[in-house]
Amino acid sequence: MNRIIFEIAALTDFKAAMEYYDDIDKKLGDKLYRRLWQTLDYLKEYPLHFPKRYREIRIARTAIFPYSVHYLVEHDLIIVLRILHHKQYYA
Repeated sequence: MNRIIFEIAALTDFKAAMEYYDDIDKKLGDKLYRRLWQTLDYLKEYPLHFPKRYREIRIARTAIFPYSVHYLVEHDLIIVLRILHHKQYYA
């Protein structure tokens, strides 16, 4: 099975998204949390499922919420670079 590691920027993105939805409604924040982890669990099983979008970076969209996981695959390692809202750009 593949392992996932997170860049600091991805953890910051994750926390910011959670805080945003928790401020609206705690249940909504919980739902976002579950959807993001469902996406990450899928990546662990099928890391090459999503096409390369730029350079070697792949993008996996979450269900329901407008967020995407930007990641690299290196052998059995998935490196999550960013977790961005669809209106944000990777920088």
